[in-house]
Amino acid sequence: MSKRVLIEASKIISGDRDGCERYTAELLKSLIEISPDRHEGISIDAYVGGHIIPLERVAEVIKAGKLPEPEPVETTADQPSASGILKLRNRVAGFLNRILPVPVARALYGMEMAVRDGLARLRKKGDAFKDFDLIHLTLPQNYRPFLSTKTRILTTVHDLTHLYFPEFHTRDNVELSSKSMEILVKRGGHFIAVSESTRRDLARDYSLDEDRIWVIYEACDRQKFQRLEDPGALRSVRKKYGIPDSPYLLTLNTLEPRKNLLNTIKAFNLLIEENPGMDVVLVISGKKGWKCEDILRHSSIRPERIIFTGFVEDRDLPALYSGAVALSYVSFYEGFGLPILEAMSCGTPVIYGNNSSMPEVAGDAGLPAAPDDVSGIKDCFRMILLDDSLRQKLQSNTLKNAARFSWAKTARETLEVYKRLVAV
Repeated sequence: MSKRVLIEASKIISGDRDGCERYTAELLKSLIEISPDRHEGISIDAYVGGHIIPLERVAEVIKAGKLPEPEPVETTADQPSASGILKLRNRVAGFLNRILPVPVARALYGMEMAVRDGLARLRKKGDAFKDFDLIHLTLPQNYRPFLSTKTRILTTVHDLTHLYFPEFHTRDNVELSSKSMEILVKRGGHFIAVSESTRRDLARDYSLDEDRIWVIYEACDRQKFQRLEDPGALRSVRKKYGIPDSPYLLTLNTLEPRKNLLNTIKAFNLLIEENPGMDVVLVISGKKGWKCEDILRHSSIRPERIIFTGFVEDRDLPALYSGAVALSYVSFYEGFGLPILEAMSCGTPVIYGNNSSMPEVAGDAGLPAAPDDVSGIKDCFRMILLDDSLRQKLQSNTLKNAARFSWAKTARETLEVYKRLVAV
């Protein structure tokens, strides 16, 4: 008899466009692409917004960004009927996530998840997931529907910023993250860490045995993230996002304190002070997050040199990366750092934080900098802009380094963990 695995995948209809959503969607798509005979008796379903969906039908949900309508997919588990809240959210989620500040969008999503989970629990009697042999949470915070199940749980941990930098999060997010990890560790759960750095953090701070943690790297879609050389395509994206015809350094993340944009801007301003004739601009791409007032204030010193693009559509990211001299990603902490890998896949060197997982991911395709060393970040900017041989050397390493990661590999290794855990 086949073993059954349920992947909690509500992120694929969240509209967040963040790393966790991308991880969940790409993992599912890559699992679909693995031949069924290689699943070796494992049947996989996805749990999305209170509904259980067979793996082979997940691709259409990812593409649509919402659950099938008008009727939910039939499953062997009791499930709530589609509510008006869910239907409304499915229609407007993408739009709201583009226009709302990140804290507001996250709060709305959290409230909606609580409502959905509450409705689901009202309909379910006993252990609704007893027919499954393993539940995989792709985000620890989405543990709530599974509180009463005795089924073994595997959780992907993307980072531990709630422990190390609580000041960079809202209080609600810190509390939810802390509670979810406490519950999952206490109940004997197993974990996937997205980097060796994250594995070490997990083992140390949650006193986890090594045999409860697997390291499986994230990846990026290398079919999508490729270097573009077409001048017309590059000009089109520049025009769309108001980027002048000058060399540019790129940052790509939500405008919030953890990403260290403030010191990045200070370093860029210092670079221009020391080199006033240098032809370069700083392009800041991403939605406004919380506590971004200082970022906006420091950027206002040189509005002609610092360009805010706002949200960038996925289809434009390869051209944005390809046109940049370098990606600046000097974050205080990253569990993986997906933009680093996306930039490298487009042949673009990276200036990265010399901490956590970033050296592990960037390898020899960039320059490290201490996040709190403004002068050091500035020096990295200057070197990569003025030293042609250094820039070419780093650029030549990008594609080779990026080739270490693939979603197909992520899916294969995740499937192997499933096989091991359901055999126990």
